Amino acid sequence: MPRQTITAIEQHLLTNAFFPPEAEIWKPGNAVYEGVFIQKINARQFIVHAQRHMAFDPFQLAENANWVFDSLGGAYKKWSDLENGIYD
Repeated sequence: MPRQTITAIEQHLLTNAFFPPEAEIWKPGNAVYEGVFIQKINARQFIVHAQRHMAFDPFQLAENANWVFDSLGGAYKKWSDLENGIYD
């Protein structure tokens, strides 16, 4: 895995809860951020989220999933796989 990319994400997560920065966990009434993103819980825990909205309603969550990791490297691998269409 590209160390430079992980380092850049790690630096971003020092001051932000999510990567990419525009990502957020859906809340009723808000538009759904559609895609895959990493949430930093603490220095040793990360959650990868995937979510999408209903086809004709960007304010309605259609589907979501999440995976918990104890390292940024593991979270990055899952995030990267999902971004590249590798679903296992």
